[in-house]
Amino acid sequence: MRSYGQGKMMVSVDIGSTYTKGAVFRLDGGHMALVRRSETPTTQDDLWRGFSEVLGGLIEAGSDKDLREISRNMPVRFSSSAKGGLRVVAVGLVPELTVEAARVAAFSAGGKVVGVFTHRLSRQDMKRLEALNPDVVLLTGGTDGGNERIVAMNAESLGASAYRGPVVFAGNLKALDAVAGAIPPGRLVVAANVMPDIGRLEVDEAREAIRRVFVKEIVKGKGLDKIAKVVDSEPQPTPLGVFKLTQVIAERQSEWRSMAIVDLGGATTDFYSAVPASREEPGDVVRGFDERGVKRTVEGDLGLRVSAATALEAMGARKEREAVSLGIKAADVEAYVCRSAEEPSFLSAHDNHALVELLLAKLCIGGAAERHAGRRRGVWTSSGKVMTRRGRDLRHVTRLIGTGGYLARSSDRQVYALACDGPHLAEDEGILLPESPDLYRDADHLFPLLGNVVAESPEAVVEMAVSVIKQL
Repeated sequence: MRSYGQGKMMVSVDIGSTYTKGAVFRLDGGHMALVRRSETPTTQDDLWRGFSEVLGGLIEAGSDKDLREISRNMPVRFSSSAKGGLRVVAVGLVPELTVEAARVAAFSAGGKVVGVFTHRLSRQDMKRLEALNPDVVLLTGGTDGGNERIVAMNAESLGASAYRGPVVFAGNLKALDAVAGAIPPGRLVVAANVMPDIGRLEVDEAREAIRRVFVKEIVKGKGLDKIAKVVDSEPQPTPLGVFKLTQVIAERQSEWRSMAIVDLGGATTDFYSAVPASREEPGDVVRGFDERGVKRTVEGDLGLRVSAATALEAMGARKEREAVSLGIKAADVEAYVCRSAEEPSFLSAHDNHALVELLLAKLCIGGAAERHAGRRRGVWTSSGKVMTRRGRDLRHVTRLIGTGGYLARSSDRQVYALACDGPHLAEDEGILLPESPDLYRDADHLFPLLGNVVAESPEAVVEMAVSVIKQL
């Protein structure tokens, strides 16, 4: 085994949809240092092969036996988003309330919401839900002591359906007996209500329940079960690690209390933000939840490689305008999309490919920011016109950090342009995007790896995270 000197050594590996990367960190006297880093294309058919190649290179182990022996003395933490994220269906009552709370819980746990159902589940709803074949259903609805009947009826529909996966119940706890009677014990996971009172979010227990389901589901096949056994550690969803890192940075670094992180990957674009209490503005009426704190959203149709085709389709006319401004031809776009579908880990050496990649990066970042941000619009009332705000207000975010392989390498400020300049809407309407943030990049692409070990020494990890980013 390679000798790294004094201090506690920790290994962190992240298995992404395109690349598997790892690092050895040294923790000494409350400070953390990067000792060694390695990466290789993710081996989608057997994730163990790419993982063992990275880990073996980091610690110079020649066999599985070596890896087992070394991991007993050196903690190995790992995360994965190679499965594309846990597919979650959210079921609730009112879209603006319990369903939105369910989405917040799922997103922050590393899940990807593939379907949302409200009110009483109909037969058509159940057919759609079954066709989605989610990894988990998050059943919510009602404040504690509120509506029980519809929640119980929805549980009955789920229990009698062809869906046989886990159900996380995080709704009105008065309905628990009825829910438990409808969903078999082996499939039911109970958490505290995501909205115990109107307007108050409590998603921690639901987030942890989804994480437990993630660990149980994601290790099935593709080599993750072998990884967990060899290193004696459970995987965590990559987005959950970055979410925790965002949370700790905002809590422990006062100058970073209002910030955003965009993680641009081959399959998804994740957007994280830490926002303190919203600034009160005369005449504004805030609707919906209190959006302070840390939030994460994930866009499964926005990505540089695996999701390149859907990203271009999702951005519609905006794609055409940006392509013209960059001088990109349709044939170049088509060639890039075909190549990325065949070989997601290819590196763009061709000038035309590089331009298409810049186009896609701008569109993915802009689209993810728009979907993450709230809206402001004018409404006429009997007292005159007022401005209403709903959702996350990013206007006063002071720092925007890019991470992911592409953004770690890119020093081009224009890639973030659409995140700060949304599409033109009707008069008196606007998207609450960052107005003039300082721009940074996670130059060594360490954020996912630091997210894996942030619980080991929060102060040291935060200090390192802030020190490794480069301002553009």
